[in-house]
Amino acid sequence: MNRQALSPDVLVADLSYRNLKDHLIESTGLAYYLDKDSELAEKVAKRLEALNMSGCSAYLALLKNGQAGEAELDELVVDLTIGETYFFRHEEQFDALRRTILPDIIRRNASRRQIRIWSAGCATGAEAYSLSILLRREFAGQIAGWDVSIVGTDINRKFLAQAREGHFGDWALRGTGEDIKSDCFLRSARTWRIRDEYREGIALQYHNLVKHPYPSLLHNLAAFDLILCRNVMIYFSHEVIRDCVNRFWSSLVDGGWLLVGHAEFNPEFFRAFHTINAPGTVLLARTGESPKQPVYPVDTWTPESATPAAASWQPPSFPDLPLLLRQPPTAPAGTKDGPGDSLTARIRALADHAQWEEAETLCETLIGKDSLNPVGHFYQALVLEQMGRRQEAETALNRAIYLDRDFVLAHYHKGLLLEKGEDIAGAARSFRNVLALLRPMAPDRRFAEADGISAADLAELAQMQLEVLEEP
Repeated sequence: MNRQALSPDVLVADLSYRNLKDHLIESTGLAYYLDKDSELAEKVAKRLEALNMSGCSAYLALLKNGQAGEAELDELVVDLTIGETYFFRHEEQFDALRRTILPDIIRRNASRRQIRIWSAGCATGAEAYSLSILLRREFAGQIAGWDVSIVGTDINRKFLAQAREGHFGDWALRGTGEDIKSDCFLRSARTWRIRDEYREGIALQYHNLVKHPYPSLLHNLAAFDLILCRNVMIYFSHEVIRDCVNRFWSSLVDGGWLLVGHAEFNPEFFRAFHTINAPGTVLLARTGESPKQPVYPVDTWTPESATPAAASWQPPSFPDLPLLLRQPPTAPAGTKDGPGDSLTARIRALADHAQWEEAETLCETLIGKDSLNPVGHFYQALVLEQMGRRQEAETALNRAIYLDRDFVLAHYHKGLLLEKGEDIAGAARSFRNVLALLRPMAPDRRFAEADGISAADLAELAQMQLEVLEEP
């Protein structure tokens, strides 16, 4: 092929380049490339050469071609995204985690003995593993016997596969002390491998912050005590950032915390959060107000007031969440009226706020109304998993599948559950079942029980999860 035909300048001049660029930014949220045509065209040129294509029009047609297009977009994303990360990156934020955020979470969660953290845009996993090390080394006595769950998500499946392997080079540990290296890693000839005890409770899954739903009980992305999304939104447009921030707010429990990168903090975007100035960083805490409320006053956080004993900041109190039982939210579009619909809506609402015991009670009520309805057992499985009762959750999923062999959502969630339990073969089998069941369905079919996700999007998620599991 003529390499001149694939030069960035030639591609930018292609009449179809603008449509291709718009499609890529819409699919990934990477507005970073809005004014960087040469960089984007250079990366596109690499894929055209690999595919033996010569123009933007044919490449755009491929990207829009169902699963083949999703697979190709995934290949391009490897070049479009930046996976440079290292352990304990941004020391000031980890100091704030150590001295204020985690002690606050542990204090507030003492009764339910559970911590849920989301590392959004986790790349190769250094952030998620750093959090695990911090919790299990410095707070071991306080969280002994607790259910600690850290969910790492990314749009780049190759990064996720590397994260799952848990092997890191010297560069990724450049800011890590020798004591942590010796205690938390196994040294090989060329890499450091994270020890198994620090992998416990970490789930790594494919997720696109722009396209896929959150909060979402189905996807294990709800009711978090802490969300970290650092140096991810700098690539997004202002409109996408606002949407992500509002959805992060909804994915946190009341009093939950959000950490973003230095360059990402803009008071205009975070007006729903209580803003706290800490040494070298800004901390964001969810209050019970609507995301459309005015900016909150900025507090000042000093080293003297930052010790756990000082309880530097107390989240405000809000009406008890059981009020949701009297005023259930509107069911998602596409939900058919039925005797269990109001119950499932209330189960989702309670789960979004980490009210697991109340949600589990409602699941029992739903099953009591109709024990042969697989949806009741499905929701019970989702709630039981969040309560740390994973064996019971798997049993409930198996019961839902027994009652309806074609219950695609139950197969999908079983794959996530088995993946978290390191049953890679079983998880892969479940995701293959999902793809087989979705194949004859219309791509635009919506699943009310899964926040209205389409069959096409669910197929994409299952395919990406499968590819991550099977990545060599």
